[in-house]
Amino acid sequence: MASWPTDRIRISMSAAHRGVVGGGWPARDELLDYAGPTASARPSFQNFLRRVTAGQTPGYPRYRSRLRYDVLTWSGSWLIEDRRLALPGIGHLKVKWHRGLPTAGSRRIVTVRRHADRWYACMVLSIPVPLHRKTATGPTVGVDLGIQNFAALSMGELIPGPRAFRTSSKRLRTAQRRVSRRVQGSRRRQKAGLVVARLHDRIRNIRRNHAHQLSRRLTSEFALIAVEDLVLRDLAGGIIAKDVHDQAWGQFLRLLGYKAEDAGVQVVRVAPARTSKVCSGCGTSVVKPLSE
Repeated sequence: MASWPTDRIRISMSAAHRGVVGGGWPARDELLDYAGPTASARPSFQNFLRRVTAGQTPGYPRYRSRLRYDVLTWSGSWLIEDRRLALPGIGHLKVKWHRGLPTAGSRRIVTVRRHADRWYACMVLSIPVPLHRKTATGPTVGVDLGIQNFAALSMGELIPGPRAFRTSSKRLRTAQRRVSRRVQGSRRRQKAGLVVARLHDRIRNIRRNHAHQLSRRLTSEFALIAVEDLVLRDLAGGIIAKDVHDQAWGQFLRLLGYKAEDAGVQVVRVAPARTSKVCSGCGTSVVKPLSE
């Protein structure tokens, strides 16, 4: 994913909404590339018509203000030139590249999204997949997810969790109280709300970075990874819901799955009963509190 400075994209996005490109109007084929609005509205009206047909409360799609529309999508006619992103109707944009694009891929879709007043571009490429999948060889490991520690590996290693929300809770609480003291609709409330959004964005990035690094490490070192077949929806609604969300188990398991498939590593889901109490080395059952 690539990102670039907010002030640059603000100017460009306002020009795109006006339709100005180099002092003129974009061509018809360029206008057709703005697939975001129609792609977002189509499922809303499809669901509305389905509810009308079924005799349910229809719920007509609500109008969304332009100030709340944060996504634009192009399909096909965008380019990468001199490490700049060229978008129809906008022009060439400076980009902070997270990593280089694969040279073997062909361009498909680019989505420009605003999050916490920062703009990001997510690019979809079509990459040929080799006919013969590689198969990894190496040791086997069991991963026991937990609260006090993010995970305990079967060889005895304890992996600490990000605890991003717990460590940022004091700053977040102060920022949220500042928002509640501001007058609704005022510029000061908008600025205070942006501080809260930036804190939540930082929490999300810490969790995602931890999940990426740990999943990459496991798929690089082991050929078979055994994980618990947890029902995260039930755990995320219980008394440990806040800690379950803070550890981001679901994100880690999702990233582990696709990285293991790409690396030829086998991921096996086992029944979670007594996996945290039975020692993987000697088989002794140890009673533990729920927090462990």
